[in-house]
This record gives sequence, C-alpha cells and structure tokens, in this order.
Amino acid sequence: MFVTGEGGDAVVAVYPYYTPQIRETVLAGHSPGAMAASTSPAYLFVANPKSADVSILDIETSNVLAVTPVGSVPSCIVITPDDQYALVLNQASGDMAVIRIPNVTRAASEQRRWKKGPLFTLIPVGSKPVSAAVVSI
Repeated sequence: MFVTGEGGDAVVAVYPYYTPQIRETVLAGHSPGAMAASTSPAYLFVANPKSADVSILDIETSNVLAVTPVGSVPSCIVITPDDQYALVLNQASGDMAVIRIPNVTRAASEQRRWKKGPLFTLIPVGSKPVSAAVVSI
C-alpha cells in the first residue's frame, strides 16, 4: 500500500497485512497527491499538483523512472484495464493527459536520476474534471 499526504514530498510504502510496518519512504515529487498503479509493468504514477507533473516510480526498485509534465493541477489518475495508458485529469487546465505506459522504460533510471516521461497527448475534457472511470468493453 502507498500513502501520500500534506506536508511532505514523499510516498510511504506500508505493509498493511503484517504488524503495520513502513517499508520505506520514497521522494516522489513536489507535494504528491493522487496515485494509481499499473500491474504489468509494476509502476506507481504519482500526481504532483503544485509542479504540474506526474512522477513514475518502479514499484520493485522504488526508483523514479520519469517525471512527465501533464497540465495544471493533476488530481486524478486512472490506469486503463489493459495497462497501456495512464489517464491524468488536470483540474485547472481542464484537460486529460494520456501517458503511454509501454513507453516508460526502466533503463531511464540507469542513465540518470530521471528523464522526461512519455506524454502521448492532451485531450480537452471541460472545466475542473475531478474523477474518471475506465471500463473494458
């Protein structure tokens, strides 16, 4: 389980099924907020509303792989059922950023601390979007 909150620039990884135990604290951007995780590959997407970007972490290594500029005040992240896209709703800019997950690579963390992430496109969705749901049909 991953937890963010006000007052820090980190994500806390917690083992909830054992005696509640904190695994580690990982720096994950400026004032991290909303999060979502993909399963294959195992990435954690963390919205940073104050810096208008999303940090992408490798769950296995806790390394930041990329930081993707997404739009003003990212507030909701949804992963598509096929683990192909991370959809980020931006409240202030009224759009949805689409990050193509297969274009995020683990090699990025080996080359340098992090690189700019793979923003696929921005789609206008209207004023102040707050939530989204994706269903496979």
